[in-house]
Amino acid sequence: MKKFLLSITLFFAVMIAADFIFGKVMFYAESQSSSKNYHCMYEADEDILVLGSSYAVRNIVPSVIEDSLGVSCYNAGEAGNGSIVAWARYNMFIKNHTPKLIIYTLTPGYDYVKSDDYSKYLNIVKPYYGHEGSVADMYDDLMDWSYGLILNSNFVKFNSYGAQLIYYWISGKNKGLKGYEPLYETLTPYEIKKKQEKESYETDFLKMNYLEMLFADAKKREIPVLCVLPPIYNDNFSMYQYKECFQLCEKFGIPVINHKYYEGITLNAQYFYDIVHLNDKGAKLYSSILCGEIQNMLKD
Repeated sequence: MKKFLLSITLFFAVMIAADFIFGKVMFYAESQSSSKNYHCMYEADEDILVLGSSYAVRNIVPSVIEDSLGVSCYNAGEAGNGSIVAWARYNMFIKNHTPKLIIYTLTPGYDYVKSDDYSKYLNIVKPYYGHEGSVADMYDDLMDWSYGLILNSNFVKFNSYGAQLIYYWISGKNKGLKGYEPLYETLTPYEIKKKQEKESYETDFLKMNYLEMLFADAKKREIPVLCVLPPIYNDNFSMYQYKECFQLCEKFGIPVINHKYYEGITLNAQYFYDIVHLNDKGAKLYSSILCGEIQNMLKD
């Protein structure tokens, strides 16, 4: 019996030590891999913070804004994500630094249209479950209580993207881009298809609440917010789902710049990677256009 207890004790001691070491390695990998979570949590000092979905991370180029306006900018957007990850990264960022402006790219599908699985959003920020209060609060709001038990393990925290962190660390991918993730290919005629938003949807009030909390907190801190809708390829895109976004922005006095149909970019395939995302050439052009709107916000 003593040998059995000793074996069990030794097993758990080894596992705890391994988990601790793994966590240290992963957090070091984050610090070396252009991780947006790590930057927002420990390095944030930029004047402009960009948040939102792939409309943010693929379409807004910090270097263009910096060169044009002489202010620093960081793109903390995340493809396939919206208000949930934005709220977490906003809280990480403002613990270190108060930006002069927040640019938010509205995306109804990720900001407030009904979701069946919140874990796909929370997986992005779960390594900071024990380090950043809003992440733990979101798990309590959106997930079963038992998640809090297993998230004490670094093996669990990093199981979703540990390999990606190592790859980014070794390859140096996205280093120096300040969160921007460029797309270089050009839209081909075979990829051009007309696309409409569905004319019906169910509002996810939990997701929408995070967007509202972000806007409310920014207003309380007197941080200006600019909401933008970057260009898309098609000129027949339905704005039906955006009505609640616009209502929320109106509530907080947030200006919305609708560039969905921007003359010279919309319907010009050379600027697009696919029908909803600009390629690097298009993103740099659009970012230069956006500088005028940003400059006006900074003057105010």
